[in-house]
Amino acid sequence: NSPETAVFLKHQELYGLFEARQAQPKLPYVIVVEGYMDVIALNQYQFPMAIATLGTAVNAQHIRKILRYSKRIIYCFDGDNAGQKASWKALQATLPLLTEGVDVKFLSLPPQQDPDTFIRQHGRDAFKSALEEAPRIPDKLFQELAQRYPLNHIANQAQFAHEAMRCIETIPPGFYRDLMIPALADQLNMDTTALHQLLQ
Repeated sequence: NSPETAVFLKHQELYGLFEARQAQPKLPYVIVVEGYMDVIALNQYQFPMAIATLGTAVNAQHIRKILRYSKRIIYCFDGDNAGQKASWKALQATLPLLTEGVDVKFLSLPPQQDPDTFIRQHGRDAFKSALEEAPRIPDKLFQELAQRYPLNHIANQAQFAHEAMRCIETIPPGFYRDLMIPALADQLNMDTTALHQLLQ
């Protein structure tokens, strides 16, 4: 818990990344968790690709460092309100770095559970299944926005669309960004062409 210094750039480092690369030089995916004990517990249950930030929110520097070693990231934060806020911040930090080939998931744990308690209570197979079934970025984005702006009336639908587009516009130009527009149209039960016209 030492403070950041000119020598120790806390906001750039990832706990467990060195050990993860020693265990598997070509990481199939990386699990980003909140706590050091989560990293240790997942290692004990044969998930050596778990890493954590050093008590700071996930930022672009962390993500760029991870993408050097794996194009697949699974964020797995605690099931409490703080964990959900951290998940949303991670999503926002990831969007500007989404390029072709990058695959990002978000595993939301039950309330009052973290990766450490979940894997000890439910076991390795249950955790692996949860990782496989975790939603990818488009689903996570729309789920988050639907909680804030339930699509049950026009005012919320407009705010949902506005916030979704604000996020989508941070994605670099390319296939990923282009495919998010039809996905948003589906959420709003709109024709894709009509949505494009409204956006323009």
